[in-house]
Amino acid sequence: MALYRCQRTFPRTRVAAIGLCVALLGAAEAAGQSASGFRLFAGDETFPGIAPLWPDASESDSGVVMAGARNPESASEASIQDNPTSPLAPYPTERHFWTAAAEVLALELVPWVYNRYVADSEFARISGDTIKSNLETGFTYDRDHFKTNQSSHPFHGSLFFNAARTNGFSFWESGAFAATGSFLWEMFMENEPPAINDLVNTTLGGMTRGESLYRLSNMLLDNTASGSSRFWRELGGLVLNPIGGFNRLIRGEMWKDFENPPDRFPTRFYAALDGFYRHRSGSGAEGTDQNQGGLSLTLRYGDAFDGTHAKPFEFFELETDLVHPADVLVTRSQIRGLIAESVLADAPETGQRLDVFMHFDYFNDTPVVFGSQQFSLDHLYRHCLTADTDLRTEVGMTAMPMAALQVDYPDASLPTVGRSFDYGPGGGAQTSIRIRRRDVDLGTVAYNVLWQHTSNGISRNSRVQTLSVEGRAPIFGHLALGAGWAWAERLTTYDAFATVNKTGTSWRAFGSWIF
Repeated sequence: MALYRCQRTFPRTRVAAIGLCVALLGAAEAAGQSASGFRLFAGDETFPGIAPLWPDASESDSGVVMAGARNPESASEASIQDNPTSPLAPYPTERHFWTAAAEVLALELVPWVYNRYVADSEFARISGDTIKSNLETGFTYDRDHFKTNQSSHPFHGSLFFNAARTNGFSFWESGAFAATGSFLWEMFMENEPPAINDLVNTTLGGMTRGESLYRLSNMLLDNTASGSSRFWRELGGLVLNPIGGFNRLIRGEMWKDFENPPDRFPTRFYAALDGFYRHRSGSGAEGTDQNQGGLSLTLRYGDAFDGTHAKPFEFFELETDLVHPADVLVTRSQIRGLIAESVLADAPETGQRLDVFMHFDYFNDTPVVFGSQQFSLDHLYRHCLTADTDLRTEVGMTAMPMAALQVDYPDASLPTVGRSFDYGPGGGAQTSIRIRRRDVDLGTVAYNVLWQHTSNGISRNSRVQTLSVEGRAPIFGHLALGAGWAWAERLTTYDAFATVNKTGTSWRAFGSWIF
């Protein structure tokens, strides 16, 4: 297994705030606080998988210095390098079925007890009659709010998922636990008919969010650390992966010294925090917050062209936006993880892959209100332009088993289906081209189109198109400046109402801090 080498490797930097960045990204609504002097990657300062993005004063070359490819053995070496003179217990790999099953059951009972006896929610008043009714009725569509269906349910699914994942089960096995937990909740823990949209969102969204949080928390944790470093790592891991932190607590792993997992670190890791100003215009932006500011956080775990990938999510990308003014704080959350690949060409200068990705998409910033669980088949191409610069292209097709899209006539929709958005399957296509220098995308052009056929709602069909252009340039240290422009269109047809076609453009300027 060869790693492509279009660039050098450099010693890594100390990152005091990376724990906060990772926790805020992964949990989307949670943030952790790191201690002064805290380093994400403890141990040997020459670990080659993590490096400063911009050159330090001691670097002789100009331009960006970034994380290069590392040796495959580095992850296993890193697991023992912090305490080389003392033998460590091996990293546990056994499965704990009954513990995982008990935690899934607890994740059913605890929310139900809260909703029934604290919040006194009507849906939590269950009985033998409500269970019988649910079994006889079968799956329908519910009337919950957009944030509940498209964000809260996937979060609940990630807890089901990690109840199994942190008890020794694989990605796909843990997905079965998420599906089981969702099914049990829909059938037995509510007095409303079970919702097919919840089953899909909780299972697939839980798998996507759960695996990314599982891997990020493993990066943050260090089973050989001690003192304040160990405390902050354990706290950050608990924020990212609450069920994993609970399991470490009951097994005593929070304070034990033992080997780290052999796949603790990805082949490379990129993180960026953008502070931006955005202006929106056009018919799609009428009556909305047209001037906004916010933070955009990006993580890239691994690289699609680093050797072969034997397990799901050995490469994934995660992005989250926090925007004001807006109806909600977290207006965007996207995750894309590699689940299968076919290597078409693998040379130092050129590579081609045919990859299958699993997606979680959440947009909640009027007029863009859209959420989906997706799978895509993408052709990825990479060509080395110089020793540290790539040209990368992607062309792919998308299948959406369940997508939610805001409608234009809420006064008619709310009494009819109880929601201001419609559900249905769909598909689409996307393409992009980018120039990437030492892991930083200096220029990107991307186009996406998707179609949705409504299964439940007042609309008939929808088409959404987006075109975006973005560039960023290094300034000094870890700082970059950039700007972007985007165009979007939505065309929605109705049986009882007029067709609506909305378009809009936006531009944003940002400063970027690269970890």
